[in-house]
Amino acid sequence: MPWHRDLTPAQKGCKTHWIMLTDWEPGHLFVYEKETISHYKAGDAYTFDDAFAWHTGCNIGYNVRINLQIRTYTK
Repeated sequence: MPWHRDLTPAQKGCKTHWIMLTDWEPGHLFVYEKETISHYKAGDAYTFDDAFAWHTGCNIGYNVRINLQIRTYTK
């Protein structure tokens, strides 16, 4: 997935919750702004306060990488 911003949900009060459903394996990668996330375990959760931030992810490993993304909005 190329570097991108999620334009549609980019509004004040939007948070993105990223929950890993599989353990990290070599070749699984997620980058949010300047933070590279790897070596996670299934069940690890990350919250990002800026849905408009630059991010990317990739799977260049041998096995499937599964994650769940949930967006929450507050007024």
